[in-house]
Amino acid sequence: MTWPGGKNGAGVYQRIINHMPPHKTYIEPFLGSGAILRNKRPAQINIGIDRSQKAIELCKDLTSTPNHNFFYCRCGIGYLNSRTLSSDDLVFCDPPYMKSTRKGGDLYDFEMSDNAHARLLAFLVTTPAKVMITGYRSDLYDDVLSRFHRIDYQTMTRAGMVDEALWMNFAPPTQLHDYSFLGTDYRERERIKRKKSRWKNKIANMDRLERLAIMEALQSV
Repeated sequence: MTWPGGKNGAGVYQRIINHMPPHKTYIEPFLGSGAILRNKRPAQINIGIDRSQKAIELCKDLTSTPNHNFFYCRCGIGYLNSRTLSSDDLVFCDPPYMKSTRKGGDLYDFEMSDNAHARLLAFLVTTPAKVMITGYRSDLYDDVLSRFHRIDYQTMTRAGMVDEALWMNFAPPTQLHDYSFLGTDYRERERIKRKKSRWKNKIANMDRLERLAIMEALQSV
């Protein structure tokens, strides 16, 4: 889907999902095209918020899935401030990037002022929830998020290759919510996928007791 700042690009949503720790509730207050929500393994509860009705409409098909999915057309910052969050929640923010870090004029139906960015960051550094936020580096983000773990990467936009950052209020996780896209690039992801398939087929073809013995051994590792 074509969407300003969307995370549908090759390797982008995979990289973000590969840094998500286990969580029970997933909250995306700047839903956009819903690339992350659509591609990640669903949590027990999944919440998408966007001020644009077009963004909400794009994810209508997800409302019929077995998981509890809720979508709201409203201000993402206001929604976050209205909830009581816990360490079981993961908040992934992909807000309209600060205008001072971008080339050209307005890109989004609803842009964000510097003051709105400051209010969002003030919330994110105090919430007990797990937090991930993407953006272009700026003095404001580098200052307020100085204690967050940061990963820098390149992605393709309409203007060419650009440097983006992913900030997290937790250390790189030792356990993931979703292992579907494990690997640093396409080649490694495909290698791991083939390896998983081979092992799955090999174990499935074993005698039942041998299979249970192997599984018991793996659990003790």
